Amino acid sequence: MVSATPTMTLRAFFPAVLLMCGALVVPAEVGVAQDDATVELAKRQTVLIGGMNGGLLGSGTIIAPKEILTAFHVVAKHRYVRIQFYGRSDSQRGEVVFHDAYADLALIHVDRFPKYPNASLRTSPVEVGEQLFGIGSAAIAARHTELPLLLTWSVRWGRAIHAPVTVHQVSFIVTDGSSLPGYSGGGLYDLEGNLVGIHKASTAEAVAFAIAADTIKDFLSRAATMTDAKEF
Repeated sequence: MVSATPTMTLRAFFPAVLLMCGALVVPAEVGVAQDDATVELAKRQTVLIGGMNGGLLGSGTIIAPKEILTAFHVVAKHRYVRIQFYGRSDSQRGEVVFHDAYADLALIHVDRFPKYPNASLRTSPVEVGEQLFGIGSAAIAARHTELPLLLTWSVRWGRAIHAPVTVHQVSFIVTDGSSLPGYSGGGLYDLEGNLVGIHKASTAEAVAFAIAADTIKDFLSRAATMTDAKEF
């Protein structure tokens, strides 16, 4: 596993972004994709990431054959993880082969890779007000039981309220609407099904943050040559 630079803590990250964004928080709206097949395809591009001994760590996005893109904090303490693909009950072992802790991105290689489509990164920037949707899975507390309720491949809708926001050379998309623990690493898509970001985190103020496509492109370019992450 290729290591990278020290990560920016969430305590430092949120004030920096919210200060740049101001106090604007728009209530989330529920929308419908132009084509149900667009959402279904995005689900097929999304995986569950679990620990080798069980438990949900987060989500991931198929970015190329045998390659899964996720947020680094999802796999920070793991070299090997279990990958579950959409519509399957079995899982495959994945290895974290490259990461940039500062950009909060990691790449997982899966040798035994079933035939699934990979996401396509959008080349044009996201516009403020544009409707987007995210795919992820989350484990939440359920009433009358100690066992968590697992929401798999669920869809979260929202609009871009700031895009892009750049903090120390890392670009983010800020959307309305909060998400649940476990969404981290899942993809953020436009209505045409293009990948525009990777979910990082959300706040109690119903604001969600995704790592933007230009930062993802830079990360994948360095991962392709396995060069060290950029020092900031």
